[in-house]
Amino acid sequence: MGLFLQRREKDCVTFVEDLLRYIDLLRVNIDTERKSLAAFDSEFVARCGKQFSDYRSGTGGAPSKRTGKLADDFFDGVVACNNSQQLAKHLDYYKAVVAAQLAEMSCGGKRKGLYVKLGLLLGAMVGLLFL
Repeated sequence: MGLFLQRREKDCVTFVEDLLRYIDLLRVNIDTERKSLAAFDSEFVARCGKQFSDYRSGTGGAPSKRTGKLADDFFDGVVACNNSQQLAKHLDYYKAVVAAQLAEMSCGGKRKGLYVKLGLLLGAMVGLLFL
């Protein structure tokens, strides 16, 4: 159980890191390269993590409801933007929001053994229940 929760949190952090990278590279794209959104999206999906790739291709969802809502709000706003200045403002806003969420999610090793201990505790509780 503990390892499952640890892997799930790692997937969430990787998904948010990929979203932040997507925002940064999309900003560079609108400032310099000016590729179409579909071309940029297909190139990025080929190089990003599995969770984000599945989310963008529509074959899978976000690893959690919180990250999924953040990504849905971001991509809905990207579609709603009419010009490059509006898109740049949208990207700057969501870069700050996603960076804040990433900082909140990755607490720098404070939870290093938490998930293993949680798994052992739950296993002991189930073992006592069956005795």
